[in-house]
Amino acid sequence: MGGWGEGGGGGGGEHGYHRKLKSSRRTSSTKSAPYSDPEENAPIRVTPSFLFLVRSQELNEDTEAGGLAPRTDPSGFWYPPVYAAGFGAQQTGTLYRWDDGAVTRATDTLKNSDLTLYRAVTMFYCNPFYQFCVTEGDASQRNMPDCPAPQNRWYPLGFEYGDNTDNTVSYLEIVAEHNCLAGNRAGFIHRLGLDSYSNPEDNAPLAGGLAGNLAMLVALIAFTCGTQDLETVLIRDRSWHHLSWREHGQHDGRDPARGLVVSIYLDPRNPLGSTSQTLYDLERNSGPLLS
Repeated sequence: MGGWGEGGGGGGGEHGYHRKLKSSRRTSSTKSAPYSDPEENAPIRVTPSFLFLVRSQELNEDTEAGGLAPRTDPSGFWYPPVYAAGFGAQQTGTLYRWDDGAVTRATDTLKNSDLTLYRAVTMFYCNPFYQFCVTEGDASQRNMPDCPAPQNRWYPLGFEYGDNTDNTVSYLEIVAEHNCLAGNRAGFIHRLGLDSYSNPEDNAPLAGGLAGNLAMLVALIAFTCGTQDLETVLIRDRSWHHLSWREHGQHDGRDPARGLVVSIYLDPRNPLGSTSQTLYDLERNSGPLLS
């Protein structure tokens, strides 16, 4: 995976909103304790939501059409371009909404409307040797060698581990400390094509699930099927539903040199529950988002 380092990769609201408490005093000559309706004291439940869009990223390896010859390592294994000229067109897809664990089509929002981007990643499944690599943002829009870190290179799939209270959860990150999951043996590992990332330690715990970078998580989900089957997987089969993953019947989409650009947007329909801060908390402070 050393070849990726040669010029290649790359969250304000708050939880616990409350109504302002109303108090009233009795109209008498003596003061009495303020009265407040119990319902007025109850916190407003703010549920998180976000929009996401998955685009297929084509390559331009035709040097006569302004493209770049494929990059390979000394052993002949392919890895993605680091210059914008090496990428072709993007094929866009459906805009989806994740709302407190349920995925639906975001039919009330246009893809070309003025959405606020929270984060984006470009991820490729390179081949069975390198498997997944990822970089921050849309890699087709920049020349990586000219960019600062972490946008200057491709990174292998990496994970951070939780603290003592959730040390079985693996947090996806662009730049991460670990190259394997916090645990092993859990069913989602094989279903997402992560067998090679399973923790090899004999005393490793049962993997508690995935959290962290939302765009990376959605990309891994999208790689479980072909582009044309993603809506079937998400909507008909509800494979990612209420923080759980269940198998679907579609052929996996981990084809060599397949690339995806995944964008996460704030949900304009949910101004309190879809801010940079609430999504950051969702990624890092809410436990597993898929298990």
